[in-house]
Formats: sequence, C-alpha cells, structure tokens
Amino acid sequence: NNYFQDNGDGLELTRGAAFNLVANNHFISTAANPEPSQGIEILWGNDNAVVGNKFENYSDGLQINWGKRNYIAYNELTNNSNGFNLTGDGNIFDSNKVHGNRVGIAIRSEKDADAHITLTKNQIWNNGKEITRCEAGGSCVPNQRVGAIVFDVPGLEHAHFVGSRGHGVKIDPANLQKTCKQANEQGCNAQPNQNIQAPKLTLSKGQIAVEVKAQPNQRYQVEFFGNSSATSNEAEFYLGSAIAATNAQGIATLTWKPTAQVASVTANITDRLGATSELSSAVKLK
Repeated sequence: NNYFQDNGDGLELTRGAAFNLVANNHFISTAANPEPSQGIEILWGNDNAVVGNKFENYSDGLQINWGKRNYIAYNELTNNSNGFNLTGDGNIFDSNKVHGNRVGIAIRSEKDADAHITLTKNQIWNNGKEITRCEAGGSCVPNQRVGAIVFDVPGLEHAHFVGSRGHGVKIDPANLQKTCKQANEQGCNAQPNQNIQAPKLTLSKGQIAVEVKAQPNQRYQVEFFGNSSATSNEAEFYLGSAIAATNAQGIATLTWKPTAQVASVTANITDRLGATSELSSAVKLK
C-alpha cells in the first residue's frame, strides 16, 4: 500500500532477492522524472510474488532479467513503452491487466534456450501506442512489431536495442547479444519461449476451429480471449480454455464455441513446461 513516484526504478528485487511479497502499491512516473526506467526490476531474483500493483508511465512497467519462478498476478500496467519486459525461467504472469502500452508483454531472447515464461488469463487491450520511452528498457526500435504479446523485443543486452542503457552505463559491444534469424545460425540466442507458435483459428458455423502445430504427442492448453472490437487482435477478455493433444505429426485440432458476446476471438497455447505463445490472428464473430 505504498506510492512510488518519479524514481528511476521504483523498486528492485535483484541479485538474490527471494521470497518477497510486493502487493497493492502504485508505481508512477511523471514528466518530472529524467530517467523513467522500471516500476520494478527483478534481476536474478527468484520466487518473489508481485500482486495487485499498478505501474504507469515507465519504459517498462515491470522488467525481469533472468529471475526464476516469480509469480506476477493481478497487476495493472498502462502507458508504459513495454508493460512487461521479460526474460527468465519459470516465471508466471496470471490475470494481469495490460493496456495502453506500446508493447503489452515483450519477451526477449536469452542465452538459456530452455527458459520458459507462462502467460495465463491476462487481459490485454488497446496496446500499440506510440510510446517511445526507452530508459534502460522500453521499445524504441523503428518498425518494431507492437501490440499485445511480442517475442524478440530487444533489451539492454542486445546489439539492436535502441535507447539509453542507463545513464553512465557502457557495455562492450563484443558482449552484446543477438537473436538467431536462420536455422543453424551460431553465436546467437534462440527465439524466446522455444519459438512456440500460436494456434490457427477459423470460424465455422458459429464455432471456432483450432489447429495447433507443435511437438508430436504432447498436450497443450489453449486459452481463448475475446475483444469488444471486431478489428482488435488482442486479449481484452479471458473466455476459457481447452486441451489439445497433438498426433505423431505434431498436429492437433479441436472446436470451441464461445459463450460470451464478443466481436473477435484470439487464442494462445502453453506447453507442458509452461512456455506460452504469442496470440493467434483474430477471427471476427460479428
């Protein structure tokens, strides 16, 4: 129940910070702040719970750098360049409200190719705003893909990051990372979250037909989201979930019928280890 205004980082959980609860605080930056970096930065911090906070007007509402098993839930993030800016393994983002940012949830590539980040039941809407605020974070790359959930947004450790890496911070260019763009490319990070692919949705006779292309003989959770606008491709309302089991060729199909009145539907999938995809393209219902 604290109020943090105009700090560089409102709060840090770094270098071994573990088993902390951060709850019901308001982290806000105003035009008076010369370096609006993060509301909270978690750096090599593990097993923390960040619940019920609000983050607004930062480069990143909340940034995780290689922390593990942090539980981030029921927070609100608005008017940030990135709502969440993430690496790390075993972190769970549950039932957050992410709106009015440039990128709602940005997942960066990292050296740990097996790291996985779980996104579940989050409400994400009205992102894609032109908020180029990049103080030790944020999203300022020209022609950057923006929107609800975006993989491979560059961070401070990446060569193609655009912005301040922190006032007075200098990084040897030889240590900067890049993301692999081609198969069998060397000396680069794999695509984040094992490059898990979003499902394909089509509308048929009032039902949503779902096709999943993934690993063979595996179970995936499909989460469905609705939007109030037929032109929206985000995740404004959580609608429900279903299980998809792939065959020996890695294909799964199912049908799902929405019960809520929405204008469009999107979906993503999460594998058995907890890695979640970006959102699918939307299907219009009306």
